[in-house]
Amino acid sequence: MPTLILPAAGLAERMGSIPKFLLPTGNETENLLSRWIASSSGYVDRVVIATNILFFDYLSEMYTNSTTEVMLVKSRSMAETVKMLLCLEDLIVAMPDTYISNPDEFFRVSGDFFNERNSALGVSLWDIKDHQRGKVGQVHTKNDKILQVVDKDPTCLLPKFWGALSFNPTFHNFISEEDPHLGVSINRAIKNKMEVRALAMNGTYSDCGTILEYKELLLKS
Repeated sequence: MPTLILPAAGLAERMGSIPKFLLPTGNETENLLSRWIASSSGYVDRVVIATNILFFDYLSEMYTNSTTEVMLVKSRSMAETVKMLLCLEDLIVAMPDTYISNPDEFFRVSGDFFNERNSALGVSLWDIKDHQRGKVGQVHTKNDKILQVVDKDPTCLLPKFWGALSFNPTFHNFISEEDPHLGVSINRAIKNKMEVRALAMNGTYSDCGTILEYKELLLKS
């Protein structure tokens, strides 16, 4: 089974220095990060939280008696965080400050992708909502393949956007530490003739990095 990587090394500047991945989901004591970890049980071999010096001690103490590994990193972007991790295995990279309505489907589809072994990279896609246009990376697809990522373009009318990746070590070679986000890495892989699979998801995807989207999530809980 793959390893789940949760990059949590940001400085939480958009939410008043509150670490977004620890925001409560509205479900008793659950937060965004713990929900990802709990949902992955049975689908992954291990979970790695990559975080910075601000949150390392807190997260290390939180997960002392668990199989979750907390790793200290110093990086400027999610792409750099992932690149720092020695990729010798299958990886799922998900955003710990997000909420997906159907995590079982996500992990099941990701597992099927690795079992089929027909591509080095699968990208999970969700239907875009109007308020998300210009804030996420939309994708041009054909059949079950991704042809291009269009990042944060408010005029883009493509119906799907990407939110997570599943890949083997081959894709790791196309990630640059200078990439501002993994959408750039995906386009680089496509340019170099890598076939990228579109893993279509049902349900909704909420990026809780903004007050508006987080408020909408809580109102639905």
